[in-house]
Amino acid sequence: MDILTLSNGGKSGELLIYEDIGENWWTGGGVSAVLVHKLLKDAGDKLEELTVRINSPGGVVTDGSAIYNALNRHKARVIVEIDGIAASAASVIAMAGDEIRIAKNALIMIHEASGGTWGDAADHEKTAGVLRRMSNAAIDIYAARTTTPRETLVEWVRDETWLSADEAIAAGFATHVIAAKEPPKGAWNPKAVLKYKHVPQSLTARLSALGDESVKYDPRGPRPSLESAPPLERLKPHTPAPVDKNDKKTSRAATSAQTQERRRAPGALAELAASRGRARLGR
Repeated sequence: MDILTLSNGGKSGELLIYEDIGENWWTGGGVSAVLVHKLLKDAGDKLEELTVRINSPGGVVTDGSAIYNALNRHKARVIVEIDGIAASAASVIAMAGDEIRIAKNALIMIHEASGGTWGDAADHEKTAGVLRRMSNAAIDIYAARTTTPRETLVEWVRDETWLSADEAIAAGFATHVIAAKEPPKGAWNPKAVLKYKHVPQSLTARLSALGDESVKYDPRGPRPSLESAPPLERLKPHTPAPVDKNDKKTSRAATSAQTQERRRAPGALAELAASRGRARLGR
């Protein structure tokens, strides 16, 4: 399946990230940084707007970071649409969006990097240090793009945190909510997310009822309508300043200024953090 489709004479594009991040050693599938880099290079400077649609359980940390950087480097305006789930490394990629849209019934999950080592105690200690650096790198990306204080992000990443659409809006992980039906299925086994520690009970029940086979899905159907998400209670309404969409540097600078402004209104975010703190005490 071609994951990049160009239209409008190559000025518009749609990139589908509906698989694991990085090459899957067992199936040969997955969306690797090498593949995305090649596709963006082939698209060239003619590409002005790129929609990145995500439904992925995550995967290789370094591939996720490299894809995030590749999208950031490209001059095209990037619109991210989270159709089902953006977990782990896929949540890092989502932060590359100049605009981040999330389906009403979609989820974002952030957690610490994980991995394994074969060797003695010193080897394991070195791996632990590398994993901490990877987690900190992801936190830096979240902190630069969202409205959530870094110290809160450190806790959320440590505890493996799942964000609903409304929570993602409140925390600055998304900018719009998309009205949607059931999340579309990707070319991966939906049960793959059950490997994580704190999957929401409602999602666990739904996934446990599914078969073990991976379902192929053609996402090229009618697009859901977009509607701006209403601000949560006590979250200060915010109207972004107009920017030149073709000027990537101007857009990023404006986004940074908007982030600083929104951080001055932490009411709903503080409530969200407090509620998650109470939930952790009860588990």
